[in-house]
Amino acid sequence: MPIHELTKPLILESGDTLKDPRIEYSIAGEIKNKGKNVIIACHTLTGGIDVVESKLWTFIGHGELIDPREHCIIALGTLGGANKSSGPCTTDPGGDQYGKNFPTVTITDSIKAHGEVLNALGIQEAKAVIGGCYGGFSAYTWLAMRPEFFKLAIIFQSSIYCSAHTIAMFSVFRDLITSSQKWNHGNYKSEDLSTFHEYCQMFAVTKLFQMSHDKFEDKFPIEQRRINRNNSTPYWESHSSIDEFVIRAPKDIATMDPNTLMSVMRSEALFDLEASFPDLWNKWKKLKTKVVHLPCVEDWRYPTSTMQKIHRKMKKVGIKSYYRPTSSPYGHGSFLFDRKSLERELPLMRKLLRKCK
Repeated sequence: MPIHELTKPLILESGDTLKDPRIEYSIAGEIKNKGKNVIIACHTLTGGIDVVESKLWTFIGHGELIDPREHCIIALGTLGGANKSSGPCTTDPGGDQYGKNFPTVTITDSIKAHGEVLNALGIQEAKAVIGGCYGGFSAYTWLAMRPEFFKLAIIFQSSIYCSAHTIAMFSVFRDLITSSQKWNHGNYKSEDLSTFHEYCQMFAVTKLFQMSHDKFEDKFPIEQRRINRNNSTPYWESHSSIDEFVIRAPKDIATMDPNTLMSVMRSEALFDLEASFPDLWNKWKKLKTKVVHLPCVEDWRYPTSTMQKIHRKMKKVGIKSYYRPTSSPYGHGSFLFDRKSLERELPLMRKLLRKCK
């Protein structure tokens, strides 16, 4: 995938400077009319930027809502994230790997860099921006930084600030990583990751937050648990397939960089659009973008009330905003995991996309 090197150092929200910043991106389709057919797809926290080829983005692809034969679809990798954009795994201007010396970056920093990429591609406006959760944070940030750039925004299960619950979860993850001797102050060895017990524990906790009640019950139905029920195993030892599933380290753990995960989690934890843009709502009085908010009723991480408040405030300042809650037993992330939960809303999204001339 192409990597764009920015021509100037990037001044970060923190006041630090990122020299020679690079952004990896994917592009499918042809840019037409200076970007009028462009759709920016904002990836999830650790998701890839190959959204057209991904099996998760079911509404993007040939014959789908967002078709690369009609639209030019661009996904840009965030700074410090799980891609080849500048981050802990990339090299600094001196040729050394950044590691823990990579500066703290925010979503606003990433979108600022992404804007430079679009400028270099000759894109002067875009048809739509789309994203969910972390990608929703990015989409809202685009609207704050370029309120006249997009005709439409489609945002799933997100907010204009990171939830306290998510920050707390990331605090546990960070402590599990940095408290281990194997982390070695950020100088760990990739071959040691599979035996990095605390890091494996972090992924175990992640499964508890990522998978909803119904997803767990589907994976481990009560009927099967009764068949495999074991009363004789000592209580301090593993006794079921659930134990094995939760504790087992990911097969590709050697490719999952701890510093990168902490970097992108900090970007999300720092996300607060009203803090980054104190004049946000005055700025949004001029917002011409139509905004579709799609929370999920079963999502306990970003409940429907979160997006409903944003929707109501947008309506109050004159923004054309739509509030369309979905329902799915998968809860958070259902916009990727449960295509059926979107079926009722696809006609509206298709109609709005067609009206974006």
